Amino acid sequence: MVWQFMLCFLVMGGAAMVQNLSGFGFGIVAMSLLPYWMPGYSLSASLTTAMMCVTAAAAAFKSYRMIRWRLLLPPLLSYPLVNYAAISLSFASPDIFLQRALGVFLISLSLYFLLLKRRVKLRASVGAGLLAGALGAVMNGLFSMGGPPIVLYLLSASSDEEHYLASAQAYFCITNLFSLIIRLRAAEKSDGIHYYLLSLAAVLLFGFLGRKIRRKLNGDSIRKGVYFLMIISGLVMCLKS
Repeated sequence: MVWQFMLCFLVMGGAAMVQNLSGFGFGIVAMSLLPYWMPGYSLSASLTTAMMCVTAAAAAFKSYRMIRWRLLLPPLLSYPLVNYAAISLSFASPDIFLQRALGVFLISLSLYFLLLKRRVKLRASVGAGLLAGALGAVMNGLFSMGGPPIVLYLLSASSDEEHYLASAQAYFCITNLFSLIIRLRAAEKSDGIHYYLLSLAAVLLFGFLGRKIRRKLNGDSIRKGVYFLMIISGLVMCLKS
């Protein structure tokens, strides 16, 4: 049990470090590693969702004046029902099926980041917002990684980077909080609070360290390292028996 606590602390700390150094990647790092040894896929997803909510809330609070709520309304409208259905499906599915599906998703997402990210554009419209919210709800409900669709939408709809970053963090805070509530209500048993407290300590500590050394490291190199971690982890999960 002690080694599980230590690994949980290190993985969550590493995810927070990557998030602060490169501006993304918390859910990707956490869900690439946690399901291998945590007691249940649902606990891995719940922990990741909870800590993403914490990091997003802190960032959104600092820049709340820059949030563009009008842009967030369409994806927030389509998110709840679709996310509830996706989380319900995840609880009804065997862990091995979810891990293999996560493996395929990690490989596909890494290839998207490496090959297609700069080519794919999403129009800034109400329909695009509704679609981004629905797609993100499915991805977050099944894999605790719902960022790419909403990032595409907000990048197209925002007038500048500050508005985009503030709006994105507000969206992630609200949607991850909703997902966490659904996950905890749907859980058949109460998962130990110690995992959540340990993860919170790791996020606060390593997030602080990440902000301190951010200017000394190359964010692009870190992002590429995360992409290759996704590919390797995805292949292992797909082959897992």
